[in-house]
Amino acid sequence: MRNLARTQDVHWQMPPGHARIIPMGYGPIELETQTVALALERKLPRGKRQTYVWDLPDMGPCPFDTGGAPLAIIRPATRRIEWDNEARNPVPEYIDQIAGDLKDQGFAVVVIADLKYGQEWLAGNDLPPHNMAITRGELNIRQLMAAVRDAAVVVGPVGWIVPACIALKTPAFIVLGGNGGMNAPEIIIDPRMDAGHIGFAIPERFCRCMDMRHACTKTIPDLAKQWQSWARCCLPGFH
Repeated sequence: MRNLARTQDVHWQMPPGHARIIPMGYGPIELETQTVALALERKLPRGKRQTYVWDLPDMGPCPFDTGGAPLAIIRPATRRIEWDNEARNPVPEYIDQIAGDLKDQGFAVVVIADLKYGQEWLAGNDLPPHNMAITRGELNIRQLMAAVRDAAVVVGPVGWIVPACIALKTPAFIVLGGNGGMNAPEIIIDPRMDAGHIGFAIPERFCRCMDMRHACTKTIPDLAKQWQSWARCCLPGFH
């Protein structure tokens, strides 16, 4: 909504009367047998030979000057009023641990969120360790995507950072919680995508429920091992 408010009215037009309106979305039944991308794709009219490319246009300059330090973007676990999927969220402290590790290793850690009282708030008690916190939606969509593009790594829960990092080819480490019936790696990542740079911290007993209110077990006893194994492989200079 904040980005819509920034957009000039001249960019919006009413569709012509003969336009076909296609509702885009997916639900639990569809995700039992297909990925999110395929569920959306099948809503679109397309020719038999139509193919899709997961990318983004040029987003302009990155809004951050880190003075040469590698940029790490941290997306904290949040809850929001219109889609309060607490079952999906990971244990917030897990993201804190990884952010602290990156900060200790000299990364410029920037926490990005859009928090607003009564609408979106942290799932944990405090922000993850950081050098800078951008938590009031200060960045427009192009600045946000440019920051993700130039980041050495992005860390956070399932959400917009997954498709953004796939499109921008930015290494990302996703900390899973529960609600795996709709958010498991094989559901949110289509096999046609180039996603070898996306890693996951997976709970010991990963819950495959589809209930946003379920008290999923989210414990990851070997979080540090999973994180460091991925980081040493995918992040140059990480030790």
